[in-house]
Amino acid sequence: MGELARRHMKQVYGLARQLTGNHEDADGITQETFIRAFQGLKRFRQNARFSTWILRIAINLCRSHLRKSRREAMYSFEEVTGDSEIGGNGRATVAQSEPPEVAETQEVRKMVRQAVDQLPEHERLAVILVHLQGLAYSEASRVLGCSTGSLAWRIHHAKEHLRKRLGSLLSQ
Repeated sequence: MGELARRHMKQVYGLARQLTGNHEDADGITQETFIRAFQGLKRFRQNARFSTWILRIAINLCRSHLRKSRREAMYSFEEVTGDSEIGGNGRATVAQSEPPEVAETQEVRKMVRQAVDQLPEHERLAVILVHLQGLAYSEASRVLGCSTGSLAWRIHHAKEHLRKRLGSLLSQ
């Protein structure tokens, strides 16, 4: 299992980081993914790819974590006010020492991240697996348990949604 963990750790962590947006959560989910994989190794079907199986475990753990986080966030003042990212004037703050180009690039990344986060889950997962994780359509469709055509449809609709949300940004 050690070699398999080394081989897939980066990909599992990257997926968890993309889905949670948080290093600590992604790190914990990555560890839990490999613990669950080790515990369930006897149930692994040899005709399936290990990477498909491990990414499915990671996605399911991320889904559970995000559902739990949403419930907890309903009662968290910090989550409601956004104090951790927003200054007293209600706008996102940028460090004064950064050059304007860096600040602008970071702001664009933040806007894209927010737009991707707002996609319906099935579209968000498709985009993350194919465009951010670099999986082939065939592999991503196996991870998500759908046909390649269905995956292509999800990505097409995700791109339409992103164009609508980021239209002003794309026209610059």
